[in-house]
Amino acid sequence: MRLYPLHLIMLFAFAALEFAKYLVEVEFGMIANTPAFSINNMTAFFANLFLVHNWVLSTLSFNMPSWSISAEFYTYVIFGTLLLLTDSKRKMQVGILIISILLFGYILGDYGMSRWATDNITGPIRCLYSFSIGAVAYCFFEKYRDRIVLTSSIPSVVCLVLSILIVMFFASQDFKYVELIPLFFGVTILTLVLTKQNQKIHRVLSNNPTVYLGTISYGIYMIHDLTWYVYTQVLRFVFKFPSVSDSQGKVSIDIENVFVADLVTVLGIITVIILAHLSYKYVETRFNRVR
Repeated sequence: MRLYPLHLIMLFAFAALEFAKYLVEVEFGMIANTPAFSINNMTAFFANLFLVHNWVLSTLSFNMPSWSISAEFYTYVIFGTLLLLTDSKRKMQVGILIISILLFGYILGDYGMSRWATDNITGPIRCLYSFSIGAVAYCFFEKYRDRIVLTSSIPSVVCLVLSILIVMFFASQDFKYVELIPLFFGVTILTLVLTKQNQKIHRVLSNNPTVYLGTISYGIYMIHDLTWYVYTQVLRFVFKFPSVSDSQGKVSIDIENVFVADLVTVLGIITVIILAHLSYKYVETRFNRVR
C-alpha cells in the first residue's frame, strides 16, 4: 500500500510536465530535446498507471526510477504465488535463483544486451534474480544464525567498503561479471546480520539519522529524478548556466567552477531529502494506515 500512492503522484507530476512542454511548443515554438508525448504518451501512461510498464514497454517513461518498482511489484506477486504452491520453500527459492541466473546469462549473452538494461526482458529478470538472492540469503540466515556469529565488525566493514567501491567503479560501465555483484551484496547483508548486535558496525548503522534516511529512501528514490530535472531547467533558463546533452538527448549542466557545482549538488540533495521526508509523513504513512 505504501508504494503506489507516491508512484501515482509522481506519474501525474510527470504527465503535467508533458502538458507544460506541449504548451511551450505551441505558444513559443520551443521544442524540448525529448518532444512532448513522444515517449511519455497515452500507452506509456496507462502502462505506468497499472505498474506494468517494465513488463510491456521497451523504453523508460515518465518517472524513470519507477521501472524497478514495476519489476519488483510483480516479482513479489510471482514469488508469493510460488511460495503458496510449493511444499519446500527453500528448494523453490534456490530453484528460482538458478533459473534466473541461467536466463540472465542467456539473454545477455545471446542477445548482446547491456547488463544494466531496464527493458521489458532484462529488467524483470534482473529483479527476479536479485530478489531470489535475497530470499536465499534469508534462508541461510535462518538456518545458521545460531551457529555462525561474527564477533568482529571487520568482515562487515570490508564488505561494505567493497560494495561502495563496486558501485563507484562498475555501476556506470558494462562490467563483464555483473551477475556476481548482487551475489556479493547478498554476502554483505549476511555478514551484517550475522554480526553480534553489540559490535560497533551495528551502533554506527543504527544511529537515528542513518535509520531515518533508510526509512525515507523510497521517497528519495522516486522523487530525485523530477527534482534534478527541475533544477536543471532553472539553472539553464533562469541562471543561464551552459548545458550539454548526450546522444539520448538528456541534458546536464556544465559548471566549470567546482565550488558552485558542489553547492548545486548539496542543495539538490537537501531538496530531495526534504521532499522525501514530506512524502513519507504526508503520503506514504498516511496511506499505509488505511485498512
